[in-house]
Amino acid sequence: MKSIKSTMKIVLKISLVLVVLIAIGFYFLLRGLGPSDPARLAPSDAVAFFCVPDTWQSARRWNETSLFKISQEPAMREFLRKPLDRMATQGGEEAVDVLRKLRPARFFGICVKSEATSYAWYAGVQFFGGKESAQDGLKYLRKLLSESMGGSLETPLTAYHGTEIVRSDHAGFSLYTAIEGKWCLLSTEEATLHAALDRVAGRIKTPSLAENGDYQASLARLPKDPDFLSYVDPKPFLETLIAVGKSKGAQVIPAQVDQLQKIKTITFGGKMEGKNFRDAFFVQYDTASHDPSTSLTHKGMQFASPDSLVYLSTTTDFKKNIRAWFGDSAVLSLDQKLDSIGSSVSELIASLEPEISLSAGWPDGTMIPTALAVVPLKDATSAKKWFDSLSATFPGMQPSGDGAVTYYAIPISSPFFHPVIALSNAFLFMGIDQTYLADKITGGLHSSLADTDVFQSVHKFYDQNNESFVFINTQQLFDRAYAQVQPVLAFGAMLTPGIAEWVEISKLPPSSVVSSHLDPIVFTVSPQSNGTLVESQGPVTLQQIFVLSGIGYFLNHISMF
Repeated sequence: MKSIKSTMKIVLKISLVLVVLIAIGFYFLLRGLGPSDPARLAPSDAVAFFCVPDTWQSARRWNETSLFKISQEPAMREFLRKPLDRMATQGGEEAVDVLRKLRPARFFGICVKSEATSYAWYAGVQFFGGKESAQDGLKYLRKLLSESMGGSLETPLTAYHGTEIVRSDHAGFSLYTAIEGKWCLLSTEEATLHAALDRVAGRIKTPSLAENGDYQASLARLPKDPDFLSYVDPKPFLETLIAVGKSKGAQVIPAQVDQLQKIKTITFGGKMEGKNFRDAFFVQYDTASHDPSTSLTHKGMQFASPDSLVYLSTTTDFKKNIRAWFGDSAVLSLDQKLDSIGSSVSELIASLEPEISLSAGWPDGTMIPTALAVVPLKDATSAKKWFDSLSATFPGMQPSGDGAVTYYAIPISSPFFHPVIALSNAFLFMGIDQTYLADKITGGLHSSLADTDVFQSVHKFYDQNNESFVFINTQQLFDRAYAQVQPVLAFGAMLTPGIAEWVEISKLPPSSVVSSHLDPIVFTVSPQSNGTLVESQGPVTLQQIFVLSGIGYFLNHISMF
């Protein structure tokens, strides 16, 4: 019995020693890795910050998304084989090999104020490959810069606290790089790189961005554990912009500057959640004020038919926005015409509630979509009187209808559009086809888009206290648009032989290969106690569509010069 107890004591002591040794090993391992949160590598007053917090987690999430599943469909793989092979011959394989060996875990970029150049930036990658893989990655980066911008060979500089710094000169700037622990760092200023190395090594004890109260408040509004994060303090940029404008003789508009100066931070977080992406912008203000009466009532939803492809609803100040929509000259010209009969545009605006809804469909047998806009009325009698006066001024707008609804056809000659305005005792309607408009006004009394199964997945966004709401039935919209675009692409490929070097249009997959994976896209703008939150969710988000469209426009514009 004593021998058993003695053995147990020995085993316990050995186990305790092993636990201590493992703990010590983990301590020195983590210490060598440096901070795991990139925000701790930025000073508290950083002007801008972006990061990919966890590439491995993002890779796992990507495999669950609709876009990944679409790419794995046999028909899509066959279509993508040629462009992917072509990309590999353009240097893509080398870049993939560099990243595979580097095994990057996190990326970040930071912009800070600089006495030398106003602003300086530094970036970094936390890697889990060997140090040699990081050195190879930096050599590959310098090679790309030299090929595209020209530059000299790399020049080792004096070590900083035992860490070697390498400099390479390129068109208009110098690049400084270093490897500290498992962090690969680069900057355009040596002093800035020194500060980054000090933060990685723990030599700087001043607060980091992670301790910044504004950063923390903004982060709380974004999706938890995002796959991409960015943060901007716009005030330094605004101050620089105003100073440059004044030096060029530009006139500063105080009201606009005051509004911009109220913005404390602009933060963005993007995350892959199951099949979909979810993006959120948060604009934080010094003082937040929101009038609850301007929140959406969704009164126009009852007229969005179940087959609607798009539904949009937003609050608006008609008095401020009508001139922006139609132009000062058009509004002034209409006011002058109405003045002769004792009326004005402001009388119509006074009869409208501050909300407008738009629903769009794509009926079978038509080449283009059609739409219906709805505005709730404060005073239907005044609105009808105003349009009756308008129709007297423009004879082509003679009223018609059954009494419950009055229609005013707008005299515009077009083979595709036949604009019409309609008034009921509670709503103002606008459409591009009277038959479609009349059908939806009646149909809205029975069922609506909100009652459909496809809309149920976005109800949590629809029920929020929103100022704007957008719904897109991505599946149906893609099927309808694809049927129209596919013949055009085939014809365009015949006229542009160079396309065949990249893709085979004949191998375009059926629309169902894509659309069967698509959930709806939803977009909202909602007020918060300390700012405004802009969110989007879907197989792609509206923010992603806007950004990609902007990049495409920019690249197309550049190629014209």
